[in-house]
Amino acid sequence: MLETVIVEPKNKPTHAVIWLHGLGADGHDFEPIVPELQPKSGAGIRFILPHAPVRTVTLFGGMPARAWFDLFMQNGEYGFIASEITSMAEQIQALINAQIQQAILPQNILLAGFSQGGAMAIYTALTSATMLGGVIGLSTFLPVATELATKATHRLPAFIAHGTADDVVPFPAGVNLANSLKQAGFPVAWHSYPIGHGVSPEEVGDIKMWIEKVL
Repeated sequence: MLETVIVEPKNKPTHAVIWLHGLGADGHDFEPIVPELQPKSGAGIRFILPHAPVRTVTLFGGMPARAWFDLFMQNGEYGFIASEITSMAEQIQALINAQIQQAILPQNILLAGFSQGGAMAIYTALTSATMLGGVIGLSTFLPVATELATKATHRLPAFIAHGTADDVVPFPAGVNLANSLKQAGFPVAWHSYPIGHGVSPEEVGDIKMWIEKVL
């Protein structure tokens, strides 16, 4: 099982959000915004913030870093090895199953992620046999999104957001991802912000409203 940071709500947890960090970060990266996303009253949301395994990353010149899968450039685009992302999806599914075993209903579980973590969250949500409450992809990409979205047996809600000035994951990648999901029949909430590769306060507010709506 992946190592995790777990932030429990004040109320008994009835919902869960599994939030995947970006390349080179760890589970603590988004921990500071958790209080802002917790509803003031009503449902208690447990936030599970996993640490990606440490592995050598081609994009970092072979240096070790926390990464959900190796990342490299291929024909001017980010590339990855399919078996690595599939294997990691199984570990994230184990986190989902653990929450279900703790009496959290599948429809009350969200997958979320930023950058590489967003790609991992969306891949897992689309390939999972479990129908979740929704998925959040921030400043992310997924080259195989069209194929996965077409094959997916369920159409869960998706919040997709991207900064228009992102110089790490180009803005068109987010647009293409959102369009792929929309064309496959997913209910997509698409947001863009005048920021680089990061998350803005306005974005956090929009995420909170979306979470309260879908959960």
